[in-house]
Amino acid sequence: CMENQGGIMQVAIELPNDIVEFQSIEIVKQDLALAYAMLLYKKGKITLSKGASLVGLNLMSFMQFCSINGVAVIDDTEEDFLSEIAMINAL
Repeated sequence: CMENQGGIMQVAIELPNDIVEFQSIEIVKQDLALAYAMLLYKKGKITLSKGASLVGLNLMSFMQFCSINGVAVIDDTEEDFLSEIAMINAL
């Protein structure tokens, strides 16, 4: 069941009690929001900043969450990295 109210979409999902019974509904909602924001970022649908904003975290905290969960937050190529080092060294 999906419902859109005032710019916020509410989605109802069914989860087995034995998976969520030891957590509050707020923790489950936050965990699901974090996972979804990370997935959207990973797919290139949103930026890191937008993901952080969606879940109420600062940028560094969201970057840490993504990194801990195996989602790259820096996707520079080796060439990009070497170019940046060269620019820094030229200063």
